[in-house]
Amino acid sequence: KHAYGVGMTNIQLDFFGPIPAVLTLFDTNGTTVLNTASSDTQIWLSMLATNAGTNYARAESEGAAATGSYDLVLSDYGTGDAYEMDNSPGTASNFVVGVSQPHSFHWTGDTDYSKFTNTANHLYLIAVTDFGTTSLSVTLYDTDGTNTLKFENNMADDASFEYVLVPTGTYYVAVSYMGVPTGTYFLAITDKGVSEGDMYELD
Repeated sequence: KHAYGVGMTNIQLDFFGPIPAVLTLFDTNGTTVLNTASSDTQIWLSMLATNAGTNYARAESEGAAATGSYDLVLSDYGTGDAYEMDNSPGTASNFVVGVSQPHSFHWTGDTDYSKFTNTANHLYLIAVTDFGTTSLSVTLYDTDGTNTLKFENNMADDASFEYVLVPTGTYYVAVSYMGVPTGTYFLAITDKGVSEGDMYELD
């Protein structure tokens, strides 16, 4: 079980102007897509290899017969922490409200997603502490995993925010680094009880 990063850097593709490149990672069967992305500057993808074998990567231009060059980079990030691969809402790790959970960053673009179930109309404190990166961004997502409820950027040292979650459901917290792509931190989610505000909080 190792995490790998595959990247395209220094992308310089042209077809009457800059053309994005597309990088796709495949499973060991060569057909099942694990991850894909496009960009005209650089692309970083990650994958978790649970079994030994040969995986495949395809680099191509997006929708045109472009010419040019790029650098292909492959990195072995090791085993990661106990929660990898938690890089999307679909692979978010389960979080038990009321505890403090250790996490770590391992590669460029590493974002850690956690999910938790709330009690209706309760105020929640989301805190990130003891991290060694330059600064972090923390996002609280609605139950769909995409709609942003709260976003805090450039959080340095110990940082936290509060939010009233009205309907009961599964919510998501994403933590990403800004700066050095390695380091550790602790995530804590605390139920502060029924909000003392009105039905319009947080307004």
